[in-house]
Amino acid sequence: MLYTKLKIKQHKPFLQKMAVFVQDIPADQIPKSVWNYILKRGNITVAFGNDISKIKQIAPLIAHAKKCLLSNNFCADDTYGLVELHSYNVKGQKNPIFGEHIDDYGGITCKVNTIIYYIRKDPGIVGGNLRVGNKIYDCSPPPEMIRTICMPGNIYHEVIPMSGKGIRKCVVVQLRCEQRYLFSPK
Repeated sequence: MLYTKLKIKQHKPFLQKMAVFVQDIPADQIPKSVWNYILKRGNITVAFGNDISKIKQIAPLIAHAKKCLLSNNFCADDTYGLVELHSYNVKGQKNPIFGEHIDDYGGITCKVNTIIYYIRKDPGIVGGNLRVGNKIYDCSPPPEMIRTICMPGNIYHEVIPMSGKGIRKCVVVQLRCEQRYLFSPK
């Protein structure tokens, strides 16, 4: 299992010291029914509040996201957040939906910590990786795996423009956080 802790030098002066965590997990850690529910709907955004029973189909994903964030020292409130599918069918040049941005106060109106589940990136795609500060993270999951990237919502990041041919799919989960970390990062 790939597990990396990387400290990123910030290019925005107000941002604090932070860490980004990359981990490959077996695809079956999240039930297939969750992925089927999300993937059938195309590019979707699901914001949820105190009653996640309304979105019981994705509750296992939210629970997994909280567990991963907590295990990497990020605070996570699973009663309020956002789930988004970003799906790209690349044929030639393709620009990402978002440019450089932070997740705090973006899709929902609060501070968040984020986990991205990369479920597919075809080898025919050039680019499409995640840039955080001056570091680029490969978003290609190994076979039968899902690549996850956990990060605080107050760091600037962007998807690198893509070219070539293929499919790139990821699911972004943002969970509210009152404070950023469980313990102060070293």
